[in-house]
Amino acid sequence: MKLGLAVGFLSISIACRKDVRASAGNGTRNGKRIAIIGGGVSGSFAAKYLADYDEGCSLDAVDLYEPSPISDFEQGKQHGIPSSGEPESDDDWQGSRVSSLTLHDGTVVELGASIIFDGNKLVVDMIKEDPDLVMGRPMTPGAEKETALHGQASKHGFGIYGGTGEWMMTSSDPRSWVRTLKLLWRYNLDLIKMDRVASRALKSFDLIYELLASTHPASFLQSADELWDAVGLLNPAKISFDAFLDAIGVCNEVQWWRKLLPQQGCIRSELLTAANINNYNQNNEEMNGLAGLVSF
Repeated sequence: MKLGLAVGFLSISIACRKDVRASAGNGTRNGKRIAIIGGGVSGSFAAKYLADYDEGCSLDAVDLYEPSPISDFEQGKQHGIPSSGEPESDDDWQGSRVSSLTLHDGTVVELGASIIFDGNKLVVDMIKEDPDLVMGRPMTPGAEKETALHGQASKHGFGIYGGTGEWMMTSSDPRSWVRTLKLLWRYNLDLIKMDRVASRALKSFDLIYELLASTHPASFLQSADELWDAVGLLNPAKISFDAFLDAIGVCNEVQWWRKLLPQQGCIRSELLTAANINNYNQNNEEMNGLAGLVSF
């Protein structure tokens, strides 16, 4: 889907630049070439908005770069999950943050791109503009499976699987307060700490749209770092999620006194790691602090 978006967005710029490339065929270039590293949502959107703003067709080219496909074996090894060794083809490759992992028992696990934060208005608006895309509700099997069930109740919920035949935690109780209590009992103060920090970060994230809507000279920023600094999110955007968790004091392991209690767990190695592999196909060391907070 990610590269599909990129191709769709770049087709706009290609159509716009036909005359420019024709003139460049004589050995002269009238515009600039832009390289975009990464064909995910950010890279695709960058290509789209460059094409939208290039009304005068001043760009010679927008080149999108993505890493090569890696095998299921390497993908599983990265996350400590036993899997088959069949590599993905170039046609199936969707970027490093998206993967279909086939386990030894044949189960296919989809990693990455599982959710879109509804507060990301640019992405949501883009989805709504595309009639071929449908937004599903969280904690459901998806629109197609819901239609196939013909209104039948489907079992859904939340669980963390360790990969050794044992579920670290499950919660399929439909009452949200029961799920909350189970999480709070297992992760204690670290859960409250994460919730508060994430809530503050998302409020700061909303300030981006105020800057985009403003015409004040101070709202026109020169770099991503200036943007994150303006909304108070530069620090989590510049360090790994692991380093960010260290900075706010989230434990690396279950404290000794909690080991005396039943059903205790480490939020960093369980909930946060599982959420990030599921949502971003990356572990805590590979993603920045801001992405980790959004994932949580």
